Amino acid sequence: MIGLLLTLAIGFYGICQVLLKLGLTKIGPISWDRMISGALFLDALGSPAIMLGFLAGAIGTTLYLWTLSKAPLTLVFPFVSLVFPLVMVLGWVLLGEPLTWRSAAGMVLLVAGLYFIASGRIA
Repeated sequence: MIGLLLTLAIGFYGICQVLLKLGLTKIGPISWDRMISGALFLDALGSPAIMLGFLAGAIGTTLYLWTLSKAPLTLVFPFVSLVFPLVMVLGWVLLGEPLTWRSAAGMVLLVAGLYFIASGRIA
């Protein structure tokens, strides 16, 4: 159950990042002028991608907290780092962002590190 909750939390966090990027691509870059005038807030409210991104982030956070209530912090929190490779792959597939061999090697090292962290701790 813990693994499923954490996997879902990570998935929602990854989807959140992609949706926020898509929304920001459409409404334009953030600037102080747009923030102070309130235009950025209104543009964000009018962006379905940004609103869905916030919703996905809220769901991911809720699932993470649920997981955290059932397992040790020192086991659960490191696995949140799996959102990094997920976002790299989603960015590559959905947004056409580059995925280099260094990025791929970093993902392999991250997963290997998580294996060592979790070895003998997962029942």
